[in-house]
Amino acid sequence: MSDVICPLILNHVYTGTRNERRLCCSATPRVSQDKKRTDEEWWNSEEMKGIRRKMMRGEKLEMCGVCYYREENGLESLRQEGLHDWDIDELLKNLQPDGSVDVLPEFFEHKSVHCNLKCQTCTPVLSSTWMKLEKEMYGYKWPNNFDDEYEEKQAESIINAILDKRCKKINWAGGEPMMMPVHWKVTDKLVELLDDPEYHDYVRSIRIQYNTNLTKGIWKNKSIPEMLKPFNIELRTSMDGVGDAFEFNRDGAKWDECWNVWNEYYDLGFEIEVNAVYTAPLIMNMDAYQKQYIDKDVRFYDHIYVTYPDQYPGGGQGMVDIRLYPQHIFDRIVTNAENSLKKYMNEGFERGLDILRIYRDEKQKMAHIFENEDIIRKMKGYTEHRDNFCDNVKFQDLIWELDQEAAEWYSKIESLPYDPNENKQAGWRAEDWEGR
Repeated sequence: MSDVICPLILNHVYTGTRNERRLCCSATPRVSQDKKRTDEEWWNSEEMKGIRRKMMRGEKLEMCGVCYYREENGLESLRQEGLHDWDIDELLKNLQPDGSVDVLPEFFEHKSVHCNLKCQTCTPVLSSTWMKLEKEMYGYKWPNNFDDEYEEKQAESIINAILDKRCKKINWAGGEPMMMPVHWKVTDKLVELLDDPEYHDYVRSIRIQYNTNLTKGIWKNKSIPEMLKPFNIELRTSMDGVGDAFEFNRDGAKWDECWNVWNEYYDLGFEIEVNAVYTAPLIMNMDAYQKQYIDKDVRFYDHIYVTYPDQYPGGGQGMVDIRLYPQHIFDRIVTNAENSLKKYMNEGFERGLDILRIYRDEKQKMAHIFENEDIIRKMKGYTEHRDNFCDNVKFQDLIWELDQEAAEWYSKIESLPYDPNENKQAGWRAEDWEGR
């Protein structure tokens, strides 16, 4: 079992942005989209018992491909992180031969599609604002999957685990957690329990992890950082660049406003991780990005831009993919980014170097895709189309600001008109995109 064993299917339940069940935030495809079962009913369902039996036999699981991909490329996977965080031997004591687990889950991960941004590497699967963008860009109305009744059940499940003192960890992600009704129902309960001597120490011990875009700093006229200060918070902040690069990648966000909220958390002593997806604008912006945090006690936990190049141009999001750039420009930009990572040596910089190494390898292995003229022309067509819907910064302006040589190359590409039908059929638009 050593290569497949994962603690998350032994102590953890996950609900995705479409109210579906997955094994974790990295797992795809979904296991079930059944909205009727509670966490307790889902926990020892036939689906989950079957998955655990496969794991016990040492079989690789179809939905765990992202973790296998990361491990094969030398990146730590979520599975491996879980093995660091949880005592697998203790968890296995609760596992029965039929795949059932004797104890109820202690780790809750909840995502919601509620979001106010339309980030360049996102999709309508993960953002309600992207749903609206989908209609504007392609004339396609993305199905509305809000379910107030189901979210109420989810909140009750987590609150019951807290009242039973069973909950050890909660992971809020999105979308944007600060816009999620489930999050605020649970958080309001945690704040209430702080005043109860029986629960005070316990609720402060629960490990609560956030992935937040920092656009929301106030709740019910109160500072969110101040409200969360008493708890055991690990804050993962989505900061895809600095200044204009940030505002382009995190379309709809304002750099100065988000940076002010970031500093409010930092000044209050929160444990903070800085996250970014390694897009072309971020890599070109690497020196400013790394320098921004040089005097801050934070850890970087950046992400590889996971796509399906064999589905390009339909499976891509335009010229944010650095692997599409000519080899000599790619090499210079990536080398400069590597030098910036080594110069500042912020905690976690090695992960960034690993991501850039993988980009180098993939550009060589898939040169027939990344150097295909028609694909590049269609990718520019997509980028030009997307620029029409950017709130603040457009790619055609940003690239001149970030890299003159890359901008000159980009300006000379004769774009092909964007075909929305081609993209609708692509993998990144499939309903199982989440987790990729």
